[in-house]
Order: sequence, then C-alpha cells, then structure tokens
Amino acid sequence: MTWRASGSVSHPRKNRPSSRRIFPIIVSIYMCLLGFILWRMSYVTIRPPMESSSHMPDSRLIVPLPHIITRDMPIYTDELAKIAIRPGPWRCVGRNDDDADDARRPSGAATTNDGTIFAFVHVYKTAGSTMRTFFHELAYACRRTWVSLAKCTGLLPSSIESRDGRWRPCMIEEVADGRGRRKAQYVRVGGRDYRRFHFGKISNPTFESKVDIFGGHVRLGTGDRIYRNSTRSGGRGGVVRYIVFLRDPVERYVSGVLYQNKVSGRNEGLEEVVKKIKDRIANARRDDKYWDKSLSYLLTPAQRVATTKSNSTPSSTAGRPPSGAEARAMLAIRNLHEYNVIVGMTERMAESLAILRHVFLSSGMEIPLKDDGAEAVFKKYGLLVAPLTEDGIGNRTLPSVSAVGVHANKSSRKTLSTSAVVAELAKDEGHVLLMDEYVKYERMITDFAWTMHNLQYECVMRVGRTIDS
Repeated sequence: MTWRASGSVSHPRKNRPSSRRIFPIIVSIYMCLLGFILWRMSYVTIRPPMESSSHMPDSRLIVPLPHIITRDMPIYTDELAKIAIRPGPWRCVGRNDDDADDARRPSGAATTNDGTIFAFVHVYKTAGSTMRTFFHELAYACRRTWVSLAKCTGLLPSSIESRDGRWRPCMIEEVADGRGRRKAQYVRVGGRDYRRFHFGKISNPTFESKVDIFGGHVRLGTGDRIYRNSTRSGGRGGVVRYIVFLRDPVERYVSGVLYQNKVSGRNEGLEEVVKKIKDRIANARRDDKYWDKSLSYLLTPAQRVATTKSNSTPSSTAGRPPSGAEARAMLAIRNLHEYNVIVGMTERMAESLAILRHVFLSSGMEIPLKDDGAEAVFKKYGLLVAPLTEDGIGNRTLPSVSAVGVHANKSSRKTLSTSAVVAELAKDEGHVLLMDEYVKYERMITDFAWTMHNLQYECVMRVGRTIDS
C-alpha cells in the first residue's frame, strides 16, 4: 500500500471490474443458453419405433405425432371386461314357446328395448355379413327387432345430435321384426310387405321405441344420442352397447382385394392378384400412406368430421384431433376402450360366439334353455355347447365350447382363397417388410382388440352365468 500527498489510499486491485458488474452479465448469458435449449427441444421430431427396411427412405421414419404417442395406450382391465360381458335384458326361450316367453318378460318388454340397445359395427372384411345374418336370426328367435343399416359411415354428427332429426345419409337395408305375436321379417327395402312395418324415419326416437339391435357399416358412437340420458359403458339410464369384430389386417386387406375382384367380375389368377397387391402397397408407401380402413368404423361421426377438417386445413387445427396415422389409430383404440365394446375376433369364432351367448342368453334364466330358438341359432353358427351343470354347492359352470361350422366367409373360388394369396405373398421377404409397415397401425388396433377379447372370454369362462348385470 502506498501513501499519496493527498492522503488517499491507492488499492492495487482498483482498476479491475467490480463483481457486481460481472454477475448480471453471467446471468444474462445463462438465461440465453437456457432459452435456446428449450427452443430447440420444442422442435424435436417424435420417431415411433419402426422395423428397419433397406428399401425405405429415411424420411419415411419420421411421423408427426404432436399430441398422442404410443405410451398413452389405455390399459384394459379384468374389471372392464366383466362390465363388457354383463348379461343383457333379453329373455330368450324356444321360438314356439311364446306364452312362456311373455311370462318371463317384464311388463311392457314386448314393445320396448328395456333400456338397452345393441349395435353391431360391421368392420370391412371381418365376417360381418355372416354376423349380420346371425343377429337377424337371433333377434327374430328372441322376439326382438333387428335393423340393418347401409350408407351410414358418413353419418352427419348434426343429424344424431338433433333429437328428432333423421340420421343422414343412413338407409334401412333389412328388418327382422320379432316383437309381438305376429312376427315378420322384411328383407331389403322394397321387399314384400316391407311397408307394413311402419318403421318411420331413421331417428333417435324411432330407435328408442322400436329397435333392440341394429348394425351394418356404422360407426362407433352412432347410437350415442338415442337415449336422452345415454351412458357409454352401462349404469343408470339407457345405454347402447357396441359389438365389434376384427381380424388380422393382412388377411383383411387381401380378402378385400379378392372381394373387389369378385364384385367387378375380374377373373384374375394367383400371380396377377399377388402382383397387384405388391404394386399397390409399394405405391402407397412411396406416397407415405398407411392402410387405415377400420377408422371408417372405429372413429365416431364427430371424430370423422374433425380429422377430415384437420387434414384439409392444417392452419386451423386448434381443438381438433391430430391427423397423424398413429394418432388416429390411438383415437380408435381409445374408443374401443372408452365404449368398452364387446369384441369378437374372426379367427376365434367359437370364443366370440361364447361371449355373445353369455351376453344375450344368460340374463337371470332359472332353467336351461331349450334346444331350439335362440340356442339353435348359436349352434347353427358354430358354437357347440354342453348342457349347463352345477357343482356340489349349486354353482353353475359355463358350458364347454368348440369351433365348428362358421368362420369368415370363404372365397367362392376354389383355386384362389385369402390364405393362398397370403401364403404366396409371404414368400417375398422384402414385400413382407413393406406390408407390415403398411398395415402397422391397423395391427396396433387389432392387437389391442385381441387383449380385450381375451380378457372378456376369460371372464366368461371363469365367471360363467353368475355375473350380476
């Protein structure tokens, strides 16, 4: 330290910057870096797990998933399965035993659906035509009314939200009117005596008062407004319970190609069909497209409109479902879960019929069902059951089931079936990778449906007819 004449003290570090001046600079630099890192993180692309493929461009591995990713997969539980398979209100006995049927049915049940309507969602190429006929015959045997709808996947949300509005553009395809003593069946609009049914317009009040089960190429959620106090998965008030059948997506796709050939009169051989399928899938993947046919049925009418608008007007998507392929598949999966649908699988037709038998034929019946009527319908369509048995303490056990008879509709061509085409396609490993990529979101939906089906069937086998509705 040195002394000056003025008497002031000169410090050796006087000329260095003050720490109070350096600290704000450091904080500013830190905040800038943090802001830059957060900004970059907001643009990270979500890349879902995908199978590697040497012929797939890297750009195809990037799928925009801004809102929904695979980890959001809902969990289907044993408790939900029990609710899904709870017995319905139908009372089905022998077809010719009308007096006994009336005695078992609650007052007024001959003219009402007892607060429950079933809806069969016919997903393309899942044995739906067979199941439509099955439900037609089952409803008739149980003295219930079945209505088959057509041209209904484009149902306008506004038409079902309006209490008295007509469901547009849906059309009635056929009716099985089993209510009352003068039962009648009307096949196709314009069929003999069809006008005698006096069905009225296709609307919520009409279905609430006259229909017990409807189906066809319809969407989940079509019947949500039939009851004023409707609930999705049961409970108090009216409820619409949905039934969905699904199938392996590769087989569905191939079956669809063969069906289109049949209806258009094209007589193509195995090599021609295989080449057509390979070319179509290669072109679709070249355009970064995925197969999502089931979304025509598993998205609700409102979701269809929302996702369509989201795709066509990307600049105005606030509040709308995301348009990515995986996001839409997740939306369908969530619908299966939230509606808690009864799930059948074409590959397990006997199990599927066992679930339906439990739902439709086990509501408080105190005696074994007769070997005709509704029981005969199940046997006709492939379910063999043993008689009901009781153990030493009076507990009912579920009959054993076996698969016979009916599966998915077989191709009418002896030399060209779905299985033959699938087997031929499987010989090309490169195509298999491309096909798996093309149907992977359909497979994601189907895999979840398998989980639901397996748990529901296990509940039927374990609990049998003791589940309380």
